[in-house]
Amino acid sequence: KLFADHLKYTDASSTVKEILGPNDTARLRQIETSNERIDDLEAQGLLGHEAVNLALENAISLRGLERNRDEVDAAFARSLRLAKKYAGDYAIRNCYYNMAWTDAWWQEDWESFLANYRCYRNGLPEEPRYFDLERLYNLWSILFSQAKRGRIVMGDEPLENQTEFVRKKLESMAARTDLPNSSLSAKSTLALMNLLIDPGNAVASLRIFRECIRESSGKIEFSTENLIKIVTELEPALGDHEEYAQLFSELDNTDSDKD
Repeated sequence: KLFADHLKYTDASSTVKEILGPNDTARLRQIETSNERIDDLEAQGLLGHEAVNLALENAISLRGLERNRDEVDAAFARSLRLAKKYAGDYAIRNCYYNMAWTDAWWQEDWESFLANYRCYRNGLPEEPRYFDLERLYNLWSILFSQAKRGRIVMGDEPLENQTEFVRKKLESMAARTDLPNSSLSAKSTLALMNLLIDPGNAVASLRIFRECIRESSGKIEFSTENLIKIVTELEPALGDHEEYAQLFSELDNTDSDKD
């Protein structure tokens, strides 16, 4: 449950924000306005990134309103259709990521989740950004947890192969000396991945987190916010470890130095 709870805040990496109106009526009104804008763009022959983004925002808002599944699925299908026709690979991946996230946290449809996970994974560029890899890890961590529980049947693609694929992508990014911030983020994600796979070897992961914190010292552009969230979430399970106390203290000092 600890790691499942951690997964819930990783969706904050999404660049599409849910509409937060004062009540459901306001949110529905915004969806209607967005649909009218999409129709207007179509009438002018101007369908493109704006329409794709609006369609995806609508789908996410309908999901947040907990509308019936057919309506939510239709909204996501529309956003994906527009992305494939009028936008690029990033927009398509963005749709698949949010569809997989919806399958997991709203629908608990693991067959659909697996299909959308594969579409996201297969759509990654040859040299993905860390942002893409963070999202890949988010989906993989759900895949790993649910496959271990027997809820996802991997078929002809063993879970071990998926794990190795994600690991190699993160290791490749971690080795990028030309992208120090992304490299550091990848290293911390690898530590979290190892912790999920082998929680009994938590000390090794905590030591890697400490190394990441040390490396982040002096890197003004590197945000320790995500590391702070991870460390805080791990406290109930690992707070008794001496290594954890040292990790938290070092993180606190590093963050204070940046301030």
